[in-house]
Amino acid sequence: MKQKSIGYIEIIIAVFIWAISSGIIVRWIDQRAEIIYGVGAMAGFIFVYIWLVLKKQTKKIPESYSDWKSLVLIGLFIGLNNGLFFIAIKTTTISNATLTHYLEPILLVLIFAPIILKQKIKRKHIFASAIGFAGLLVMFGSQINSAALNFGVLLGLMSAVFFAWHTAIESKLAITTKIDPLVEVLYKNGVPALMFTPFVISKFAAGGIGSDDLSKLIFFGVLVLGISFVLLYRGLAKVSSQNASVIFYGEPVGAIILAWIIWGEQLSLSIIAGGALILAAGYLAVRNK
Repeated sequence: MKQKSIGYIEIIIAVFIWAISSGIIVRWIDQRAEIIYGVGAMAGFIFVYIWLVLKKQTKKIPESYSDWKSLVLIGLFIGLNNGLFFIAIKTTTISNATLTHYLEPILLVLIFAPIILKQKIKRKHIFASAIGFAGLLVMFGSQINSAALNFGVLLGLMSAVFFAWHTAIESKLAITTKIDPLVEVLYKNGVPALMFTPFVISKFAAGGIGSDDLSKLIFFGVLVLGISFVLLYRGLAKVSSQNASVIFYGEPVGAIILAWIIWGEQLSLSIIAGGALILAAGYLAVRNK
């Protein structure tokens, strides 16, 4: 199998895991968003470090120090991305937060990929990004309230900026260096874990995290912030970040389908039509001429 095909498979699996997280796991855990992400990042960090120890590859960590600035930026930006997105969900409607958050492919294609990766802006990527965002509008359009331009929407837009920014840096690092994916994910969880430590310590001190929730948070961290991040980094070494970014639109589609199956949420005609547009956007982005 060609390396590019393997890269697409790795990214698709990662996006599917994110859909499971958004559609099932986050609702399954009865904790605030910053606690879910903070404890999850800690669990992901510990999981990856143990993996490196078992593989006897901890010596690869010092090898990454020459690229520490890029690695810290990736961790910082993904922390801001997820943190702002989670707060946006709490501040505004899920539809408003999701629509603004998934401006990321358009921002990546038009701004960050050309500046950071020196990639040419291709018409097919612009077209695919526009179709994908149109799909989100169709899916969530009826839920957008009249107070759409509020603080939650601004947070969602800011999360999209950091989402596109860290994806571009991560793609460049994956292409230009030989840093082990596990080491990259170590930074990717370690920096956000430090950022959210005050919230987590406060919650633990108040006795607000029981053993049941803790086991769920660890599962979330290992699967979503550990395994999926490794797959994403491996995929970005083989696939254009522009193509990968449009595939990210599959997360809300998968999350909605899973929520329909697991939680019995309504699956309307607009959701089906919007999902079809998003899948078409992914196909247009990755197909060969």
